[in-house]
Amino acid sequence: MNYPHPALPAVITSLRELEQDRALVVDLSKVIYQEQPRHPAVPITVSQVFELLAKHGYHRLPMPSALMFGSVAAALATWRLTKGAYLFDASIWEQIRETPLTKLPQALLQRLPEPAPLLLFPTPLDWLGHQVDAAHAYFDWDSRGEPHLELRFLCWVHQEAGHTTLSVILDLDAETLDECLERTMQRTWKELVGVPRSDKLVGTLEESKASVRNLLLALLNTVLFLCQEEPDLSDTPRQRPPSRAKLKLLQTPRTPRVIQTGWRWGAALRQHQDEQAAQAGKKTLPTGRSVQPHVRRAHWHLYWTGEGSRKDPNKATPRLKWVGATLVGGEVEAVTVRKMEAS
Repeated sequence: MNYPHPALPAVITSLRELEQDRALVVDLSKVIYQEQPRHPAVPITVSQVFELLAKHGYHRLPMPSALMFGSVAAALATWRLTKGAYLFDASIWEQIRETPLTKLPQALLQRLPEPAPLLLFPTPLDWLGHQVDAAHAYFDWDSRGEPHLELRFLCWVHQEAGHTTLSVILDLDAETLDECLERTMQRTWKELVGVPRSDKLVGTLEESKASVRNLLLALLNTVLFLCQEEPDLSDTPRQRPPSRAKLKLLQTPRTPRVIQTGWRWGAALRQHQDEQAAQAGKKTLPTGRSVQPHVRRAHWHLYWTGEGSRKDPNKATPRLKWVGATLVGGEVEAVTVRKMEAS
């Protein structure tokens, strides 16, 4: 079978391996459908997964393997219900991954179109020389200290011998996403305080910190793109199958639904760039001075609607829109993308 992305075969193979333990999968489904969740965004917690793994004999695994298997089981047990795979347009992807993060409410993340979506990247993200070309995004609940949500990423790392997995966690223990990112990085860095280190090691740790931050920022921007008002999707995401009394008979999608993401915007952007290249040059302003054409970076636009949007933010609804890079001072006006109704 031909797959539109190299990570898809590895994801499907891992899911099939998990489903070979039918009893475990049924128990995972029971938790997702029958237990009261800690938070509406968390259908199953990683701690619940570990309890089930111990029940089914997986506690005999070495600790690093058990931790990773728990993360894989949590993501795949949720993803198998809808199997949405979001393949990002290459032109849009290059802008999304580098979009500066501003003061956006972390509650925006709870607008994912489906639980644990699979994000497929047209070009990999680099993490210390490792190539991350896909990731599941899902929520967990951290009950330690002050209980809070976590946004977890099960990353699929491309290697010559195939794909392996990497777990990355963002603590959602602040009101805005930039604060969440900084707190997570500070917490990670503090764990290294007091460790004897040479100048060479200090440099390595600094590089590692910067690499992790860049990876988290790109992953976070990718999730935010799906959480905006109109994320430009080629298909409608599937809904989770309804709860059934006999979960052993739960019917899940047989194949992933690959959804082209940012495809209209990407086509418009490439057309705009072609026109820009054909009409390159300076634009003279009415004042007589000339401005060198330049690109305004992509950014997030947050606006508030509803009752109290001007006076009381607690009564308003935040809306998010991604604005792609636009040409300033050029002959070609910035491209405007409008929603297209299906015919």
